[in-house]
Amino acid sequence: MATENASSAHSHIEKLRGDNFNTWRFQIGILLKSRGIYGHIDGSTVRGEKPEEQSKWDINDHKAQNFIVATVEKKHFNTSYDSRYCKANV
Repeated sequence: MATENASSAHSHIEKLRGDNFNTWRFQIGILLKSRGIYGHIDGSTVRGEKPEEQSKWDINDHKAQNFIVATVEKKHFNTSYDSRYCKANV
């Protein structure tokens, strides 16, 4: 079975333009839930205290951020994407 890359994983999601937030939020939410990383958006997945827990959390948070960044028009980055962690940006 072929591995799906990040580009094909989000290719069906309409990019966030500013006037389609509800549609985008629904679509990105489904994608992140299917990847098991939606907890980085709603805050239910917390960063652990042990270094190995933090490392795993950081990797998954970066995955979530990757999906978000790939589905937002670049003109919105300056005003909306300025945090280190995923939860602060959605």
